[in-house]
Amino acid sequence: MEVLRKNITYKVIQELALIIELYEGDLTVEDIIYNKERIVETENYDSSYDLILDFRNADLQYMASDIDRLVAFFKETTILHQKKKVAYLTSKPNEVVATTLFAFKIDDFSIKPETFSTIDAVIAYLNIKGLSCMNLEAHIKELQMLTDIN
Repeated sequence: MEVLRKNITYKVIQELALIIELYEGDLTVEDIIYNKERIVETENYDSSYDLILDFRNADLQYMASDIDRLVAFFKETTILHQKKKVAYLTSKPNEVVATTLFAFKIDDFSIKPETFSTIDAVIAYLNIKGLSCMNLEAHIKELQMLTDIN
């Protein structure tokens, strides 16, 4: 687990082949790109792991051109192209629009991103043996506590 900048934390769970990223507070596309650059450099990062990005406590600040910049970054960063499922967890309409637009623009890649508003739906989509609502909520709570300390 590591805290990155601006209340962004992540956790690699090797036994589940899963990475959880937690975003809180005001957030820009630059923050997301910075986060991704740091995560892919870590020793325990595995590009084939499924991914959960929790935006429920974040306030995403973006314009349409920012989504294009994020898509360009993704296309240039080939380590991110590995086949996997990606679940965006959010509760705000503007983040649903952003994640849906991003998913549409990277449709030609082997990752399969979807946007959800509940942990139950994320669990059903990822279908990872050993991942339950209760233990996912515990992992997210652990990440939240880590950001609270810093």
